[in-house]
Amino acid sequence: MRLLALWAALLLAACSQRPAKTPAWDPQALPAPDSHTVSADSLVTRPGATLTSGLRDHLFIPVYQVIPDRGQQDGYISRNGYRLSYDTYDLQEDPNLLNAWHGHIIPGIEILHGHKLVNIGYFNQKTQVRTNLFAHPVQVYHFYYPTLMQDTLAGVPVRRDYCLISVYDTDTNRDSVIDARDLRRLYHLSLPTLTQTLLVPADYAVLSSQYYPQTDQLLVYARHDANGNGRREPDEPVHVFALDMKRPQAGVRVY
Repeated sequence: MRLLALWAALLLAACSQRPAKTPAWDPQALPAPDSHTVSADSLVTRPGATLTSGLRDHLFIPVYQVIPDRGQQDGYISRNGYRLSYDTYDLQEDPNLLNAWHGHIIPGIEILHGHKLVNIGYFNQKTQVRTNLFAHPVQVYHFYYPTLMQDTLAGVPVRRDYCLISVYDTDTNRDSVIDARDLRRLYHLSLPTLTQTLLVPADYAVLSSQYYPQTDQLLVYARHDANGNGRREPDEPVHVFALDMKRPQAGVRVY
């Protein structure tokens, strides 16, 4: 009996000294471009439905990560989702059509989101040039692009000729993957050059936004990475940046 008890004690000690198991790689987390743990080249992707925008010469094709499924040999991808408003400024509340937004949260802007949306493909129909918005897989949170339907703001037709993208594109916390634990960025994309302009400083994590129709501004709420560790923390301050949606440039801090 004493021998059995001694054997059990030794077994328990051996188990307690085992190193912690390395967590399985989260397929939602993307390998950082300089990571050697999981190759970005191994990521299987597939194009989603092409976006119908108000820019006839510019095609945008969402790129999704393929999700393995035992029931489907080739796996499957997410469908395009859209952020819509069911609040104010619709046709029934505004019979004079002064603010006809057709369910858009921002007049003149459609907002795409999707599960495991890892890039946006781009094709210029005039130059026949094809590319991706990012050179490596990212996590797209929202993609803002011009609407096909004509919206009005205070009776004036609204036409946008640019795109915005809210995205996790950098391994800011240096854990070898790009995921929602990194800092989310917000960029302006000029067309047709696709030049990216950072609208909120790089040491901030974008949290949310609110459209302000009186001045056609987007108020962006972002948490400051005060300690520089590349991740959001609840004790860090939240500031607000105002973007002019007529010509978005680096936001002005208003709070």
